[in-house]
Amino acid sequence: EEKSFAEQRRRLYAEIEDEKNRQAELSGKQRADLDKLRRDIEDNHRTAVDAAKR
Repeated sequence: EEKSFAEQRRRLYAEIEDEKNRQAELSGKQRADLDKLRRDIEDNHRTAVDAAKR
């Protein structure tokens, strides 16, 4: 029974580790997406300001 409990605990820790890694990867992708959107907005703003000056 204790062996079964230890195995279950090991499996749960592995699942938690996998989920942590998945979340870290997802947050990295989301951060990259946000950074790209921010750059796009800044570029569009610059373009609009330049066009308004003409």
